[in-house]
Parts: sequence; C-alpha cells; structure tokens
Amino acid sequence: MQKTGLAPDRMDKANAFTALMEREADGVLRLCYVILQDRMLAEDVMQDVFLKAYRHMDELREPKHQKTWLMRIAINACRDMRRSAFMRHVNRAVSLEELPPAVCEFTEEDDSILREVMRLEPKHREVILLFYYQDMPAEACARALRITRSGFYRRLKKAQSALKPRLERWVFDE
Repeated sequence: MQKTGLAPDRMDKANAFTALMEREADGVLRLCYVILQDRMLAEDVMQDVFLKAYRHMDELREPKHQKTWLMRIAINACRDMRRSAFMRHVNRAVSLEELPPAVCEFTEEDDSILREVMRLEPKHREVILLFYYQDMPAEACARALRITRSGFYRRLKKAQSALKPRLERWVFDE
C-alpha cells in the first residue's frame, strides 16, 4: 500500500477531486477559452477554478451537481478576469486553431458555428456554451448561471435569435 501522508478522509477528498478534475478539465478549459478568448488566460483561470473547487469541495451538498457547481465557478472566474484592469489593456483577437483539442472531431461547419457563437454577447455565449457544448440540462444551466429556468430559456431564445440570421447567411453563402 502506498503511503501518502494524508488522513483517510483527506485521501478520499483528494481521490474524489482527482476524478472530478480528470472528468471535467477539458470542458472547463474549453468554456474558459471561449469566454476569455485567450488560451493562456483560460489555462490560468482553469487552475484557479480547480483550486477554488478543492478548497470548497466540502460545501457541495449534492455530488450529482458537481458539473453545474464547477461550471458556475468557471463562469464567475472568467467574469472576474474580464472585469479586471489587465483585460482592458490586452488585445483579445482569437484564433480557433489555438482552442484545446475537443473530445470529438469538429467539421468545418462546427468551426463556423463556433466562430459565430464567440461573437455573441457574453451572457448569450454562456447560455449556448453550457446548453449545447457542455450538454448540460436546462435546469443545471440555470443553476450554474444563477438565474431562473424561465430566465435561462429567455436568454437561450435570444441567443438563438441572434445566431439564426448569421448562420442562415453562412448556409446560403455555400
């Protein structure tokens, strides 16, 4: 048996956290990248997200809400970063080639859709990313964004309305 120097309950917390990190790291990094539009900042924020999550892991009441809880931390951390004085002085031009590799393959169509999603207003971008890219149910998305479920659906509908003319234009250009 391997000695870690941790008490059994701390070992359980460390093992649970390691499993959470392995399962959700890619999704958190991708979410942070799309919100911040800078890979290095996204990696920094992702580290902060997991540090905060580890420190407050005992506060999570229901383990089934881990992903929602983690995405909420990520969104808040990204919002804090966007509001910082540092971000006002940075060129945030984005290249999709810098996006971390996806779990599944993207086609050229997916690339164009993601570009249009990245052009959305932040609150609409967050809704689209959580619902479609993180594949979270509406209730979990609303909880992560700290809005009501009906508020989530209103935001989603506005985001879809903003995307529709852009994507129709893209489809008809071919």
